[in-house]
Amino acid sequence: MTRSPAQTFSLVIGAVLLIAGIVGFFYNGDFSTGSHVPSDEVFGLLSVNGWHNVVHLVTGFIGLRAARSWSGARAYSFALFVLYAVVFVAGLLYGTHEAAFSLIPINAADDALHGIIAAAALVAALASPAVPPPTFEPA
Repeated sequence: MTRSPAQTFSLVIGAVLLIAGIVGFFYNGDFSTGSHVPSDEVFGLLSVNGWHNVVHLVTGFIGLRAARSWSGARAYSFALFVLYAVVFVAGLLYGTHEAAFSLIPINAADDALHGIIAAAALVAALASPAVPPPTFEPA
């Protein structure tokens, strides 16, 4: 059976987010809350803390699971679009020195990455038909 664009996206972004969540804990695993939460920058770019890492771990794991099926990957791609679009807009509204939802530290690089992930998720979902194409067995 052919893999859909959403399945490929779910597999790749799932693995990347899972790795990002694990690596993030090496930088900062603090679970504080408030408008100014402690955070560190992965590779000097992306702000993370324990909450941010958990979001990456959960969305990554779900992506890997969703990649197993045509409909699951499509649904995951649409859901990831919504989630990351909300986080992208929240990052823009909160600014680069505040914690979105008083949990997740976000800076300009995070905003850009969240916007790119949201756009890629939407493209993957829209590029995948609702049902897989029929397969023809040679007679």
